[in-house]
Amino acid sequence: MTEGQISEHFNAKEFLRSATAEKQGIKNEPNWFVMSNLCYGVNFILEPARRKLGMPIVISSGYRCPKLNAAVGGVPNSYHTRGMAVDIVCAGGTSEYNELISILRENKHVDMCLFERNSAGKRWLHVQWAYYPRRIFI
Repeated sequence: MTEGQISEHFNAKEFLRSATAEKQGIKNEPNWFVMSNLCYGVNFILEPARRKLGMPIVISSGYRCPKLNAAVGGVPNSYHTRGMAVDIVCAGGTSEYNELISILRENKHVDMCLFERNSAGKRWLHVQWAYYPRRIFI
């Protein structure tokens, strides 16, 4: 299940790849629980958003095993470690981010959506889901 299509536009590999994991020899392999969480997020949030947006959604970070999460400086209780979060990079800039955020606001399955930026100016959208979403948009 860690290979192949999850939906029309998303493949399992794009949620598991990590340059840090490759560089440090970390096996970033999800169990069935994590994969079921990823499938939930893809089918109820990401695929519907992709269809409304009408352009690719690029996943820069998906599932992170605890060792990988620590290596990238993630918080210990990160939703990434449960397969319930992704970081998205929009090639189209601010307008594409704004459109995607607007689409995600309409989706009752989104738990949290954070527009983040690091000190180098790199931007991404952190999107996470939960079975009882809190609906936090920042």
